[in-house]
Amino acid sequence: HDEFGRDLAVMNSEKANPNVVSIITECLRLYSSASDPNYLPKIVAQEAKGAKKIESVDRPSLTIFATGNPDEYFMGSNEMSLLNGYVARFTIVQGRTYSKKKTVTFEEAKSSPRRRFDESLRSRIRDWYNLEQKAADGFFEVGFNKEAFDCITDFDNRNESIIKNSEDKTSGLMQFRSRLSEKVWKYALLFTASKYGAREDLAVDRDCAENAVALAEYESNYFNVIQLNFSSNHQTRFIKKILEWGAEQPGRCFRHSDF
Repeated sequence: HDEFGRDLAVMNSEKANPNVVSIITECLRLYSSASDPNYLPKIVAQEAKGAKKIESVDRPSLTIFATGNPDEYFMGSNEMSLLNGYVARFTIVQGRTYSKKKTVTFEEAKSSPRRRFDESLRSRIRDWYNLEQKAADGFFEVGFNKEAFDCITDFDNRNESIIKNSEDKTSGLMQFRSRLSEKVWKYALLFTASKYGAREDLAVDRDCAENAVALAEYESNYFNVIQLNFSSNHQTRFIKKILEWGAEQPGRCFRHSDF
């Protein structure tokens, strides 16, 4: 959904009520329980007190897709959301800078074709639905060849070396990097499913593994840039914003009125 930063700010606020604060805790439990066929959510809402029976969730798969303004995202986050692994579970991708708005004439607007679902897309959706029905009582194992295994293992070794040699143990960088070794295999699975479609004999090949490593490395490099934007209090964030603004001024010189 849009404006994810504002939602984070509400959940991380010191004035947030316990139910709102527990959203992050529950999300972390969901992420850790993806293979649990009998997951029981912690119910704290007032409406659930009279429930006689709470049905379990079969292998919960929590997916959050969100966009938002970077400044609001960083202001809404804090160091705790780094240390507890919440931010580390997201794939953070930087959006493009402002691009020129496309303009069309009246004639072009009237003659543009109506957008429809392509039949090939409909077919892919049906295939995945049918495969999911077959997998209702079990799992389909997705294998990998040696080239894919070696590719991801090389990345994992490099990542582990960076973690071990890092002098920064408290800012959440270690927690973020440690998740990459887990996420790179998930990325490889996604690339494989996207490339080959709904099949029971899916297997990760080197091409998909290389794409997964490229995404993990991008994520790692980008996090190095944005890491300092996650701060523990409003005053620290405000000071950093002032320093960034000052650094952008020509010659790093500006008038008091500008400041």
